[in-house]
Parts: sequence; structure tokens; C-alpha cells
Amino acid sequence: MTRRDHARLKDAGVHEVPRNTALVAASDASVYMKALAWYQCDGEDDDVQIQAAIDAIPSSGGAVSLSEGTFTLGARVQIANDDIAIRGQGMSTIITIEDDFPLSQDAIRFLGASRVELAMVQLVGNRTGQSALVADNGQNGVTFDTCNDYSLRDVYAKDWAKDAWQIATSGGSGNSTQGRIYNVTADNCRRNGASISASDSDQVRDVDIIACSFINTTGIAPQSGFDIEPNQNTNVITDVRFIGCHFQDNAKTGCLVDNGAGATVERIQVIGGSSYSNDDYGVQFNAVNEGLILGVGSKDNTTASRMGIYLKSCNDSIVSACISEGDTQCIRVDGGARNKVVGCSAKGPT
Repeated sequence: MTRRDHARLKDAGVHEVPRNTALVAASDASVYMKALAWYQCDGEDDDVQIQAAIDAIPSSGGAVSLSEGTFTLGARVQIANDDIAIRGQGMSTIITIEDDFPLSQDAIRFLGASRVELAMVQLVGNRTGQSALVADNGQNGVTFDTCNDYSLRDVYAKDWAKDAWQIATSGGSGNSTQGRIYNVTADNCRRNGASISASDSDQVRDVDIIACSFINTTGIAPQSGFDIEPNQNTNVITDVRFIGCHFQDNAKTGCLVDNGAGATVERIQVIGGSSYSNDDYGVQFNAVNEGLILGVGSKDNTTASRMGIYLKSCNDSIVSACISEGDTQCIRVDGGARNKVVGCSAKGPT
């Protein structure tokens, strides 16, 4: 792409066009964008052109810029090399999947890569077009699998048959560290809004989830807005921070840390933000060490015997400066040791 092409793209309102950028045009992109694009999609199996653009990025790294319009994937797009970004034009760039997309696949998967990013797109899961869903099978919007220094930002993800996005590790293959999730909404997903999990003795460490929303999850358990869900007692999930996030109208818990596996789960923090009108707990920590719930507003989480904020079998964890209002029960701590509730306000039936 020439300097003149870069200037013309910026004049046309295309965001963030660094060198080593391949432009991919949707079938319904403008004539101007199609004329500049290296790859043009036809509205079917658009993963072919997007994958070709990714595979053409040199080893020094680069970016794939997606035009405005709708990209329909027939198979997974995978990024397994370092220093690659995929960026759209904001809400006018839509990535969706065809009917009966392969089960238990992600639309986009970053695998074993460092310094990677997905930004400024809509991810639309077409869950009503998936006819073969069984139990919790389904598709995730995007998964960061065993990645380091990865970013997901300015994304609206909705209607996924599984989770909108996921941070995970493939069994025994390594650790996932330094994740940054910013301004991402997960809406109307079937299993969870989003989740973190690990396999074997792998670790997920150092994740900042900032100004994100998890809403309207419903369909198949766990049905939480967000779920940290270690699979084995050898897993390690530490230093995950939710900052200014919102959890609302989920069929179960707003923000759940479900360490039933007995893994090492430490320093999970929910700071600021709110959890409203979920049909189970507002925020629940199960078997977390050194957890912190600080300055969270919990309201109208109303299922019988559930709480706005609940620590179960935690150690050295703190609930501070939180407000619970209209919850069936407000704030409760069961089991564990050396936990504290400090400076909280509770207004509810109990």
C-alpha cells in the first residue's frame, strides 16, 4: 500500500492504518474501499480472504484492516503469529458466522501468539441460525488461547451460542498472560457473556477487564455474565481485575468465580462498577484467596436465598465500600478465614 493510499484511506475515515496493513473489503463495502482493498469478499466464506490477508503479514508484524460492511465466516479465522492486529471501522464493521457453523469452534482464535489485538468491530454470533446445539456446545466469538500481551477493545459482541469471548489455555501448552480487555460488551449469549479457563497445570495471569458490560446471558448453564472457571486443581488463575464493569439481567450470577475444582485462584478483584437484576448472585467468589470486591453497587439480584455479594470458602478476602440494595440478601461471607467486610451499606430484606 502506497503513501498516497494511506492518505486516501485516512481521508475516507478509515481508522488506524499503519504500515504493513492489508485492507479487506466486505461485499457491501463502498466502491471506493473495494478499489483500494487487497482482498475483496463476496459475502460467503469471507474467512478465506481474511485468513489470506493474515497469512500474508510479514514476520515483522502488521495489521489487517477490515472495511465497513458485513463479513460472514464459514470457518474459523486463526492467528498464530506474533505482532498482528485485526481492526475494523467501529460498529459499521460486522463479523458474523453462517448458519450451522462448526460446533465448538471460535469465529476468531488467537493461538500461542504475543502482542496481538482485535479491535473496533461488532461480533454477531447468529445463535438462532445454529440448529445442532447440544448441551453447552456452541461457538465463541473470539478466544485468546495461550497468548501473551493481547488486547480486545472497542467491541460489541452479541448472540453467541457459547461465549462472546474467552481467555483460555490449551492443555499443557503453556500460560496466558498480560491481557487487556477494554470497552467490550457481551450481550445475549447462551452459556456465559465471557469466561476465563485453564487446563492441566497451565496458568492465566494478569488480566485487566476495564469498562466492559456483560448483559442478558441466557440459555445453558452457567448463564453468568462472566465466569472464571478453572477445570482442574492444578490450574492457576491469578491477578484478574474487573475495573468499572457492569453485569445486568443475566439468567444466573452477574460475576462468578467458580473454583469448585480446588485450583489456585488468587487476587481476583472487582473494583467499581455494578451488578443489577441478575437472577442469582450479583458477585460471587468461591474459594478465592486474597480477593477484593471494592466499591461495587449491587441491586435487585432477587432469587430466593441468593445474595448481592457472596464470599464462599474464601481466605484473606475483602468486601469494602460496596452498596447492596434490594437484593434478596445483601452481603454474606460463609467459611474460609481472615475475610473482612468493611464500610459497606446494605438495604434489603435481610
